[in-house]
Amino acid sequence: MIRVLVALELRSYREAIAKALQYQHPQARVRPADPEVFDLEMMHLEPHVVICSQTTPTVRDGALCWVKILTVGEELRAVVSVGGKCKIVSNITLAELVSVLEEAKALVHEAGRH
Repeated sequence: MIRVLVALELRSYREAIAKALQYQHPQARVRPADPEVFDLEMMHLEPHVVICSQTTPTVRDGALCWVKILTVGEELRAVVSVGGKCKIVSNITLAELVSVLEEAKALVHEAGRH
């Protein structure tokens, strides 16, 4: 089972994205978390994927995949890291977030991680 932590600053965004990802991947364990305490949630949940507003060393070192979403003017810009390879995505979509979960699931399966 893939574990996902959503820790975006805006509560409505984090809750909506968490629910949408849970709907798309009902077998996944998706948890929204307040960014103020998400390092603690990282240690408790040990997520494979983190979607956040700010990355910390705990996220960069502990998550197999992470997405840092920023608002730049009118645009949502994301830094996406999958298995240590980063790319920048402008105006990231829900479908692109779902694909990160799918990539993480494949990496977990390949590595035999749980």
